[in-house]
Amino acid sequence: MDDASASPLTRQDLPEGGIDHRFRIVRHKNNSGPGIARNTAVGHSQGEYIFTMDSDDVLEPQILKELHGILSEDRSLDCAYTTFRTFGAVDTIWTMPVKTDRDMIVDQWMPGPGVLMRKSFYNRIGGYCEEKIFRNGNEDWDFWMSAADKGFSVSRIEKPLYRYRVSAGSLSNSTTKRTHYKTINFMYERHREFIHSHGMTDRFLYDGYFFSLPHCSFKEIPAVMKGGIRHSKNIGDYTRLLAALSKKIARGCLRG
Repeated sequence: MDDASASPLTRQDLPEGGIDHRFRIVRHKNNSGPGIARNTAVGHSQGEYIFTMDSDDVLEPQILKELHGILSEDRSLDCAYTTFRTFGAVDTIWTMPVKTDRDMIVDQWMPGPGVLMRKSFYNRIGGYCEEKIFRNGNEDWDFWMSAADKGFSVSRIEKPLYRYRVSAGSLSNSTTKRTHYKTINFMYERHREFIHSHGMTDRFLYDGYFFSLPHCSFKEIPAVMKGGIRHSKNIGDYTRLLAALSKKIARGCLRG
């Protein structure tokens, strides 16, 4: 899938120089963001299974065979994934254990790329939300929140067969972190009933504001603090907010 990249893909970029016509290039005229790009790619797919990966990541040779074997043996499973090995700016193992649907509200424990899933499952979830706000991030979390709301069955292979590149830029990822509280509020409106049914409304929204506080602009501080205070449940929540605010102000003074 070529989402209007500056260096367009050609058939020569495909395996064996594009001789195998099972491989196709689908190209957007204008950049649409990862969610829409994935929906477009899935819409053009013809197989039973879907597997997405980022263009700068690397797969171990056996990953698809092993994931396919699991889904073939157990028809009750909707999807499967492996642990990740990161490379680039960070070299570590991400284990990402399977958790509960409720856990998805406070922790995106499913990876974005690297999951083999049945196309029927992807369509049942409704694919990725195509609202522009998710161009700033959290599109994967929103997708898996929809899956958790509907319920899904997943298995994990405890082998690091997906190699995920972490660049210096992605460590800071300033736009995603700065606008996190905005996407969190949008996600809450989309999944309000699911979040509320688990009694997690304040926790979900508080975490969104708290995470955004160190990264938002100084102009946004009043709105972020107001939201964080509104959803604080105890003195510990207030203390964490004030500590984060103090650190942000101190850093701003030092830069000034």
